[in-house]
Amino acid sequence: MGKPRIAIVGASGFVGAALIERLYFDQTWRDRFDFVAFIRGFGNAARLTRLPIKVESLDLLDYARVGSALAGFDAVVNCTRGDSALMLKGLRNLIKAVEHNRVRKFVHLSSVAIYGEDPSPESAHENAPLNPRRSAYGDIKAAQDEMVFKLHARGVPSIVLTPSNIGGPYSSLIVDAIAKLMAGEIVLVDEGRYPTNIVHVDNLVEAILVALQSDTGWGERYFVNEAEPITWK
Repeated sequence: MGKPRIAIVGASGFVGAALIERLYFDQTWRDRFDFVAFIRGFGNAARLTRLPIKVESLDLLDYARVGSALAGFDAVVNCTRGDSALMLKGLRNLIKAVEHNRVRKFVHLSSVAIYGEDPSPESAHENAPLNPRRSAYGDIKAAQDEMVFKLHARGVPSIVLTPSNIGGPYSSLIVDAIAKLMAGEIVLVDEGRYPTNIVHVDNLVEAILVALQSDTGWGERYFVNEAEPITWK
């Protein structure tokens, strides 16, 4: 039996590129899967194109192309991010193609933005109700989650991974914060002793890989965060 074939959609983004690098460089994972990196365009693909891997362009708004591109894959990891058309219509096309091609597993990246910018204490648990007073981005992510759970209900095992803010190498959040600190535009309150709601991208990648290998736990939402609080300092 051959290795599972994995389609990584949105592979040139921050998380997608980190996932690709783990699969290529880490000997623990390098021989587990056959994978293809699907990207919208090559303008932001420098991290991927330096590697001898298969990279294909894929416009999620073109269903005919998406349907043919996903033929023969065992699992799909959705790391895409973009405007509302890409994230909603694009995801609908992706889900339709997943069902058409009988893909066996679907891993989707959501966001804690679904719980609003000032989450209630109940949101410490994945089964908490979503906050109706959330940002436009939170609305889109909530709508995406609903589509993915409906996909699972129709028979395609699906998992929704819900990270907090994502840090690590190439993180725009971290790079911007450092630049503002150096420019004196922001300060660290109480010398940076307050915890930050950040998960390292490598730990999010680990969660994706664990999900791909799991035979249980599908049809659920899972938070992805650090075991110990990380301070701003």
